[in-house]
Amino acid sequence: MRHPGAVRIGAALVAAVALLVLSPLPGAWLITEVPVDRPDAILSLASHERERFPTVAVQAKRWPTAKVLLTVPASVNRYNCDACPHRMEWLQALGVDASRVVVLAPPSRNTQDELVLAGAWLQRTQRARLLVVTSPYHTRRVQVLARRVIPGVEVGIVASPALGGVPRVWWTLRYGRFYVPYEYAALVAATWRR
Repeated sequence: MRHPGAVRIGAALVAAVALLVLSPLPGAWLITEVPVDRPDAILSLASHERERFPTVAVQAKRWPTAKVLLTVPASVNRYNCDACPHRMEWLQALGVDASRVVVLAPPSRNTQDELVLAGAWLQRTQRARLLVVTSPYHTRRVQVLARRVIPGVEVGIVASPALGGVPRVWWTLRYGRFYVPYEYAALVAATWRR
């Protein structure tokens, strides 16, 4: 026999979780830009370059002494580096001088690898401030990873506009329905991974 109070508490918990999931909060919480003054380098994470390169160019104009760091994914697919052979020309067309671009090696498997490569480059060149350009929902995870894998580096994060925009309520567009659950799962994995 169920206790009437327990049923009410259970129903209230289910309603609260449903309201939270269906609200704008889960998506909005993931988007967290972090400013950095006078970055020594601007890292464009390798996936979704069509979204990110215009923002990289804007930041490169804003910070003319910063190098632009690019990574090469270990596995190229339609979401990452789909224009790898043309990246330099693409950035030049957006106003970024080729002499400012540094392609980091070896190829990277994920965001953590990209941050480690950027951190190693900063250390080698005796620099300490990095600005990361990424997708909106990816910003919080980048922040968590950067604190863990490049602790001596001052890291700023800027979100590039997503193609089609970021929905106010995350689940109303395919972009949000895919990326919000994915980023929460990846954020949990990044928090536990050593």
